[in-house]
Amino acid sequence: MISTQEAKTILREYSQPLPSKRVPLLHAGGRILAETIVALIDVPPFDQSSVDGYALNYKDLTEYTTLLLSQEIPAGKASETALKPGETARIFTGSPMPNGADTVIMQEFTEVIGNTVRCNDLNLKLGGNVRPQGSQTKCGENALAAGSILTPAAIGLIAGLGITEVSIIPSPKIALITTGNELVVPGDQLLHGQVFESNSYSLRAALAEMRIDSIATYSVRDEELLLTETIRAAFEDCEVLILTGGVSVGDYDYVPKALENCGVEKIIHKIRQRPGKPFYFGVLGSKLVFGLPGNPSSVLTCFYRYVKPMLLQLMNIHPSEPHTVTLPIAKDYIKKEGLTFFLKGCIVDGEAMPLGAQESYQMNSYARAECLIELEESRKEYQKGDRVTAYLL
Repeated sequence: MISTQEAKTILREYSQPLPSKRVPLLHAGGRILAETIVALIDVPPFDQSSVDGYALNYKDLTEYTTLLLSQEIPAGKASETALKPGETARIFTGSPMPNGADTVIMQEFTEVIGNTVRCNDLNLKLGGNVRPQGSQTKCGENALAAGSILTPAAIGLIAGLGITEVSIIPSPKIALITTGNELVVPGDQLLHGQVFESNSYSLRAALAEMRIDSIATYSVRDEELLLTETIRAAFEDCEVLILTGGVSVGDYDYVPKALENCGVEKIIHKIRQRPGKPFYFGVLGSKLVFGLPGNPSSVLTCFYRYVKPMLLQLMNIHPSEPHTVTLPIAKDYIKKEGLTFFLKGCIVDGEAMPLGAQESYQMNSYARAECLIELEESRKEYQKGDRVTAYLL
């Protein structure tokens, strides 16, 4: 049995980003950019008005009391005629500036009489209300770095460069196997001695938050041969296998043996922590295998502390460690020495407050939790005000 810190150190050694692939830009939202985007054009591609108004030569404001309106330039149309001294052009947001103009006055600060325009903006500066060519991005510049998350704004930025395909780090293909003779699908009739299967629901929801949607789900009874066959089938089309239940030392805990039957190399089995002590990790070639205890709270705690960070690293999302804060604990707490505890908690008035119902089968407190409060393995007692690490959920 190893410590939580030893487990995290070992797991990091097996977290290499997946190979990149090219996808249409419209299908890349939320993914991780695998290449640096280089601008092939200036953005804006021309000097551009940022307002509706009148384009003019700034020095004309000192020589003319009114300017002659000589042309109109709608967005999407370039002027073919340069402004002459004393002339102005009606212009609109996004329109290209005509030759001979270097400034735009907003229409609100003008007075139009016939075909003449009087300018009334005493605060207008040279170059005012003009977006210079290349002021956002110049041709040849790096527009977006590899490793960036493709947010809606990033997608818009790339589209504005005329790019329709990008190289991304894909999300891993997941196979999820729940085990247990007592499990019943929610919605079916529940007999005495049975419980509704919930782990696949919470894990699929957690994976969906990470924009992982390639998930194959299996439910298997506690039978070694059947479990072995199901694991072999799941390995055919997954990069990460997650199992729940059957990883401890009970008479019906067949997961470690079934994984061994499939050629999985065991790397970790059991961590000095509560909940989630029977946690299992192994590999089959490049495939990662996680065995999580069957109790619902143990499943989520192990997922947040170990599985999620590794999945984030596979997708090249950093930091791989969940968001953490250091806070004073809100009340005294006594724990078993020799185990790291992860308590379901909330943050109240700047303090980490352990919730009630900490047992590993109880999800009512997890549903209200805002964080996991880590209590160190070497300590037995905490007094109110002692500093603790809280992992934000």
